[in-house]
Amino acid sequence: MNWDAIKQANPIADIIGQAIKLQKSGREWKACCPFHDEKTPSFYVIPDKQFAYCYGCGWRGDIVDFIRDYQKVSPSEAVAMLTNGGAQYARDESPEAAAQRAVIMEQRAEADRIRRDMATAEARATWEAAGRADPHHPYLVRKQVEPHMARQHGDGRLLLPILDAAGEIISVQFIADDGGKKFTPGAPTGGGRAYIGINMGRTIVCEGFATGASIYEAIPDQVCIAYSLNNMERLARELHAEGRAIVLASDGGNAAARMTALGRELDVPVVVPPDLPNGGNDFNDLAAAAGVDAVAASFRAALKAYAEAKAMRESAPDGDSGPVDLWAAPPVPELPRGLLPPIIERFAFESAAQMGTDPAGFAMSALAACSVAIKDSIVLKPKQHESWTESARIWVMLIGTPSTRKSPMMARTVARIKKLDAAMLYGANKALADWQDNGGPKSGDPRPATPRLRIEDATTEAAQEICKDSPNGIMVLQDELTGFFGRIEKYGGKSGGADRSFWLQAYGGGQYAVNRIGRGSFLIDNLSVTMLGGIQPGPLRSLVSEAQDDGLIQRFIPVLLQKAERDRDIATPPVADEFGDMVEALHNLEPPRNFFGVQPLTFSEGARAVREALADDHYRFVLVMEQMNSKLATHIGKFDGLFVRLCVIWHCVETLGIDLPLEVSEGTARRVAAFLTTYIRRHSMAFYIDALGVSQYDDLVKEVGAWILAHKTVQFSEGDLQRGVRAYRNADPIKREEAMKTLCGFDWCEPAEATRKDAKKWIVRPEVHEKYAAKAEAERVRRHEVKALIADAVKESE
Repeated sequence: MNWDAIKQANPIADIIGQAIKLQKSGREWKACCPFHDEKTPSFYVIPDKQFAYCYGCGWRGDIVDFIRDYQKVSPSEAVAMLTNGGAQYARDESPEAAAQRAVIMEQRAEADRIRRDMATAEARATWEAAGRADPHHPYLVRKQVEPHMARQHGDGRLLLPILDAAGEIISVQFIADDGGKKFTPGAPTGGGRAYIGINMGRTIVCEGFATGASIYEAIPDQVCIAYSLNNMERLARELHAEGRAIVLASDGGNAAARMTALGRELDVPVVVPPDLPNGGNDFNDLAAAAGVDAVAASFRAALKAYAEAKAMRESAPDGDSGPVDLWAAPPVPELPRGLLPPIIERFAFESAAQMGTDPAGFAMSALAACSVAIKDSIVLKPKQHESWTESARIWVMLIGTPSTRKSPMMARTVARIKKLDAAMLYGANKALADWQDNGGPKSGDPRPATPRLRIEDATTEAAQEICKDSPNGIMVLQDELTGFFGRIEKYGGKSGGADRSFWLQAYGGGQYAVNRIGRGSFLIDNLSVTMLGGIQPGPLRSLVSEAQDDGLIQRFIPVLLQKAERDRDIATPPVADEFGDMVEALHNLEPPRNFFGVQPLTFSEGARAVREALADDHYRFVLVMEQMNSKLATHIGKFDGLFVRLCVIWHCVETLGIDLPLEVSEGTARRVAAFLTTYIRRHSMAFYIDALGVSQYDDLVKEVGAWILAHKTVQFSEGDLQRGVRAYRNADPIKREEAMKTLCGFDWCEPAEATRKDAKKWIVRPEVHEKYAAKAEAERVRRHEVKALIADAVKESE
């Protein structure tokens, strides 16, 4: 017996009809699908082709596939059930029977492959022949979404692509005016997907097109459409295994429970739409009922809850270490050895030893000097499939009191930059004088440009004029950055918005148009500024806490300088001149070129893997911190680009003296990643948490924590807080709620069942008083001393 004989002996409609109730529909049969929940039949049996298909969930297959999935057996067992005439599988079958079954399975597999290939070819031809989708298509109008990647068939139906993991079309989905959906018969859909938007670090996975379109129009992340719940789970597992950052956007109902369980298993966020009065159960229904802002709000709330829960878990990385210390500040790391380019490391440590200062100041100033010396035409393209490039531009902020000797460190480090700039200015002035001697504008020659390498007047107008003639980038050098911030927007500038826009663009590079009323307009071909400056801790804390969240301050790398020691009266180390020579050589370095012109640097395969892993790490960090310390999260959000920029510096410095290699090695990428993670990021955490606290509601969290310790509280209500904690009493309801969520997330307490509907109660974890007994005693003493001082003051006034 062969496969064709088995099918002829077991008509598909007869076998399936014994499992589910079939209804005649022309030459076909239909039923409610046994593989997913539905009320309207979408499961069709096609006797002529011995094939069954579900337009709802995408299931497809022949009689063996049906028995396999319905009975949850293997294909071989399904064949045995057919050939043995019953449900019992003869596991002790003869070798001849086993061989016959193997031949049948091979015949069936070949027939399936041919059928799938033909169906996929049909789907691709259908897609290629389709035109642009009409945005006024009845389905799009009813769903209130844009067409995005959809096309339109000649018969008016919408078409959606179904892609495999490599991005090739394997099938298409047809959507009729009334919303009826069908797939290309016989073409595979398992593992298929469609994307809306570009992956910028996170992908939201959902079931249907309308749902995905509404999500994308509310949250500008990439959206992956899975077309069915089963396939959504399959894709989630696939993307997660690849290391992709994903969010599961579930429908309501039974899907929510399944996706929530999957989210817990994979440790990824799950967003579920709220119940709607009209019975809708997906995000398109929510958008239609309440607008895309409601969709965005659902995602913000769910991602915030996930971040808080994750932060709580990660606060105890070696198991449950108990309540988080609300008063602890991250330590400031020391400058590591073995990660910086060797000449920069020697320059930093030997210069610091001679001057008695923190080597971090020299090292980070040296990186800034190298970044401005390297031309902006030398860029690194980190991704193979995107045009994104970065040059070596960085902003460095040395933070310390005057005794840390910030200015002398910067002066020594940029000495060669100043010398090069002076030579450029001398040459430009001479060219200008010659031009004027030859008639100036009347000569017909254009006015000579005045390129520069550094400026110390950081007014926006001065920087604009210099940048116009300096396409390779300049350095803004500031002994005291407070003056720089004092000139823009809320810190004293009159045209703050325009100034902030200019400096934000100066960090990113690229063209910038300067429009001045009455003074003429001009175009800066490449607005590129490296920044190096110092600032004292006190003023900077105020600037950070009051700053706008546009990321201007967060573009700086903060370097917390340690206290200086007594300097020594010894000669400047020879490495200072070596470093200066290296900076000059970097200034003369040209980008790689070929027949087609300037070529960007690229990552080796290993280096790309390092970058991908680091990007995932940054994404997880930002996701956890964005609802707790948004300024730190914004700062870390710049690290993907900063990593690429630092790779340019490392690569140029470490390969200096030979033709600049096109490829950045894995070793270079690993050293930069380690330096960024173990040193720069720890400095950033130490600064932002010291300046703002671990939470945006840090002051109130600490006040409540101190009150709990001082009164040995084991259970308390909101009324107790209002009576006992002045800061809580004076806070608005949102701040109160967020502060208590933070305390619960930090394992200090947990909500308790209230006796009244409008009351709130919490139970303090016993470990709080055990772990912070010394802190509790110190807090009780402090409060007692405050009360005594107040009492004495009252007596003296009587």
